[in-house]
Amino acid sequence: MVDPNGEPVLAESVTLPLSLRAYDVNLYQTTLDEGQGWYLHLWSMQDDKNGSLAGQLAQLLAAQSRLWRYAIVDLRFNGGGDYTKVHGFMRELPAHIADEGRLYVLVNNETFSAALSAAAWLKHYGGAKTVLVGEPLGDRLTFWAEGGSLQLPNSGLLINYSTGYHDWANGCRDLQRCFWLNFFFDVPVGDLAPTVPIGWRFADYRLGRDTVLEAALALARGEE
Repeated sequence: MVDPNGEPVLAESVTLPLSLRAYDVNLYQTTLDEGQGWYLHLWSMQDDKNGSLAGQLAQLLAAQSRLWRYAIVDLRFNGGGDYTKVHGFMRELPAHIADEGRLYVLVNNETFSAALSAAAWLKHYGGAKTVLVGEPLGDRLTFWAEGGSLQLPNSGLLINYSTGYHDWANGCRDLQRCFWLNFFFDVPVGDLAPTVPIGWRFADYRLGRDTVLEAALALARGEE
């Protein structure tokens, strides 16, 4: 990002926050607080140069040596992808957090589609452990997706269309319009409004700080 004068907003000396690292792959993760906590950023719900996303996530859980006191799953800036690649992980993750622990899910207005589905799963399967932190998600919980595109014969314009309806608030069981995979994967989560509403302040961004992540870490560490 540059300012109106074409100068970089972030100085070269600024250390990027965890949430802006490794954007060239779809998964970035690191342990925190000497292994008591864990941070995971999913940039997209797709395989990448490191292989199968589902396989990478399964390996992370298999390698875990003890229950985490807290985990942070960052779904910001995630436009979606194939939600079947992450469903198993989202369902199993809460069991890898201590009974008294917390699962913080970071969301913003660029959390869309399969990332929205992931947030719904984490809230549903995580129950009382799950705390949503950030801004309202990028879409309603009821939306049309899937589909494809076609080219109009005279104008040549390319038209995108959607054929699969999603309802993550109530679940979707209408055989005439619901995306068929939702019969196996959707959950009636009710609401995905952030429990802790907070946005990323630009002043913090310029200093290499992540307002939202810092708020979640403060809660996880009992500092607030």
